[in-house]
Amino acid sequence: MIIATTLASLDGPRNNHGFPLDFTGAEEEKMSDHNRRVLTDLIFQKVQDENERERWLSQINDEMTKADSEELIFSFLTTKI
Repeated sequence: MIIATTLASLDGPRNNHGFPLDFTGAEEEKMSDHNRRVLTDLIFQKVQDENERERWLSQINDEMTKADSEELIFSFLTTKI
């Protein structure tokens, strides 16, 4: 898990406080090239209908987050399509 660290101001305590990046409002991590390849391979393996395959492939884009791609990979691995 990635941890972001905040520092107190000079007027406040000097303790470091760590918390997950999910709670900082930071931009979500983009899908990795590895996840893109795995997802594309799974679509070609699992989806037989060409139109349906193209629909799934069109959902893979630069805006997809790592979390979204992992959720979709899990979906392909655990369900029959």
